[in-house]
Amino acid sequence: IRDVAVTGVQTCALPISEQLPEGINAAQLIEQLGLSNERLAMEVNREIVPRSSFETHIFSPGDQIEIVRAIGGG
Repeated sequence: IRDVAVTGVQTCALPISEQLPEGINAAQLIEQLGLSNERLAMEVNREIVPRSSFETHIFSPGDQIEIVRAIGGG
């Protein structure tokens, strides 16, 4: 897939704009970015993708993907 923008991830292996393999789902992207064990939220085209849907959410050309990691502290 061409022209997919991934933003919001400060420590990821993908640049801001990246070509993703066709048919990749949200869970696979999270794995590819090395974020599988992180607490995070994903938004695609300004809509939240529930973590329960990561396995079935397939990206499309032009998708705007934002991944935000939860940071705890006190």
